[in-house]
Amino acid sequence: PYPYVAGDAMAGRVIRARRDAGLREGDAVFVGGGEDTGELGRQWGGHASHAVTYAGRAVVVPAGVDLLDASMAKLG
Repeated sequence: PYPYVAGDAMAGRVIRARRDAGLREGDAVFVGGGEDTGELGRQWGGHASHAVTYAGRAVVVPAGVDLLDASMAKLG
């Protein structure tokens, strides 16, 4: 039902992060989906164009790894 957005794991680039997040604008990251994230509810929406998550759930994708490949495999 609306506003459900399909998809589970996702990979992309950081647009914005808090200074203490350990992430920088432009970092390539992977975020596993379907886990209970407390106040954010369940983390779904891998097919969304943008996502919000806790920095601790984002795993930096190693240089040279394609984001499509990263979205298919757990890296951390």
